[in-house]
Amino acid sequence: MLSKQIVCTCWKKPSTGFWKLNVDGVFSTNTFQMGVGMVVRDDDGSFVVYRTFLVDGLFDVDEGETMTLYEALQWLHNLGFEKVIMEVDSKTVADAFNNSSCDISSFGDCISRSKLLLKFRPNISVHFVCRNANELAHRLASASRSFSSPNTWIKPPTFVNGLLRVSCSC
Repeated sequence: MLSKQIVCTCWKKPSTGFWKLNVDGVFSTNTFQMGVGMVVRDDDGSFVVYRTFLVDGLFDVDEGETMTLYEALQWLHNLGFEKVIMEVDSKTVADAFNNSSCDISSFGDCISRSKLLLKFRPNISVHFVCRNANELAHRLASASRSFSSPNTWIKPPTFVNGLLRVSCSC
């Protein structure tokens, strides 16, 4: 049986006139929490806004990553972003989101709710990227466990400064 080869690259700027949102979730079976990290960048690769928060509960990876996608779509809507390329590092989630099949599991329900958020927003798309292209969102998600409440920054938090230079230098 042959499998598709996935080529991993570094983060790339979105097309002119688009925003890019990278989102990731990290899971802790010790604390029964999921940390979520999100970062929006513009078509120059400049950082626009960051967000971190925790979700209480124990989730399997696919369900948790789908929840982060749903939360990110709600956040985009609340911020008024229209032309957005979303990147997630879960191929399962990206494929399910972009597939028209019906899944009645809790995972499928969250995918369906996410799709409903975009029903009238055709300029928002969801794509799979490897972890190294989504590293900043992953680091933010990991750092979310250090905060007692949700955080939103319009300037890069100091703990990601070194990663900012790396993620844009490819």
